[in-house]
Amino acid sequence: MNISGIHKEKILPTRNENVLQSNGEFLWSDKWTIEDNVAWFVTANVNMLFCMNMADNQYRVVAILPDYLKGGFRRNSNCIKCDDVIFCMPDTGDCVWCFDLNSTEFRKIEILNPQNVRLMISDYWRCENILWAVSRNLKQIIEIDILRQTVIGYHKIADHKETIIRSTKFGKYIYVVSALKGRIYEFNTEIKEVRILELPDIRSGLSTISIFEDKFWMSGYKKEIYVWNKKNGRIKVLNQFPSNFGVYNFNNKKNEIIDYEEIEYDAPLFLESIIAGNYIWFIPFQTNQILYINRDTYEIKTFAIPEEQENIDSLRTRELKCKYVIQYVRKDRYIGLYSVKNMVLFEIDSKELKVEKIFVTIDVNNLEKIISGWCFRESVDGENSLYKKLVLQTIWSNAKKEEIGRKIFSRLLEK
Repeated sequence: MNISGIHKEKILPTRNENVLQSNGEFLWSDKWTIEDNVAWFVTANVNMLFCMNMADNQYRVVAILPDYLKGGFRRNSNCIKCDDVIFCMPDTGDCVWCFDLNSTEFRKIEILNPQNVRLMISDYWRCENILWAVSRNLKQIIEIDILRQTVIGYHKIADHKETIIRSTKFGKYIYVVSALKGRIYEFNTEIKEVRILELPDIRSGLSTISIFEDKFWMSGYKKEIYVWNKKNGRIKVLNQFPSNFGVYNFNNKKNEIIDYEEIEYDAPLFLESIIAGNYIWFIPFQTNQILYINRDTYEIKTFAIPEEQENIDSLRTRELKCKYVIQYVRKDRYIGLYSVKNMVLFEIDSKELKVEKIFVTIDVNNLEKIISGWCFRESVDGENSLYKKLVLQTIWSNAKKEEIGRKIFSRLLEK
């Protein structure tokens, strides 16, 4: 079926002077796919496929995903381009949607999910004509035939008592970390078997993993970063964190904005670890510092973005209870981070150690091609955003119920 509302032509972003400047506010996603300076992504709040020319940072709508009207946050907010097909991977959604750039039609890949759990597919890799995808809650690696656009295998990684988070692919192996203890699941993509690697020197759960040459870089819930040499079995623990490194008080459990004192936390310290430039980058989940570590000397340094300092209001009035959402890594050098606080895209140059705020524009003429029930409602969106912000502020201030509507109404009149 063709519901995209777009003419059947090769879909690529082009320069158009009739654009809407968005003042840096960003339609964020979970993971982009980039090819030849063109980025493709599915927005998290609105289940729509976009592309962007990274030479001039101009958005263009490509298609509405077929289950758009079902709503739902982060339904298919990760994607990967395989030849001329965009595979839109499910997080809260229940299937993979494949969009053919030539025919502008969608095809659905069903995923077996008898317990109806959240699939949470955020790590995936192409290997020739196979797409390997890890579902955190199914605790399975899903094998997808790219040409036939169908699942050809489900491979169990762990039992139902386990909790897995991030994973990475290195050579013929996929490595998945346990959030409960120092344990890695090693899946061989050739013989399709799982081996468990126990790391008794790591006494807490893991949440990130990156591999460079023969070293595994991992982090978890403690102020520690682990460097494991798989060949000799040795683990180096890096715990010389900056003195001003801490966790933001997103949950309002304490009076302080940042907790500097704790050694182990309830939530992971980092969202993800990234190999870029000569460093391993650790991107905060709820912590206050971006860390980057020299691969050879193990020296830990902080990368500061001045606009990212938080306060009470910014912690309590935000869409997500985290610092960043990683959008992309391109050319093994540039890291794209969506700032939840500022609702903008920052791009870190890992070689020059600089950061740039990316300003985007939206092609208004292109928006008119979308005919399947979606409309661009700037004023209504603005009022809705203000309403949400004021409700959050009022709830956190413990105001009486009867005061909420009065405060919101009076503020709206000011507009």
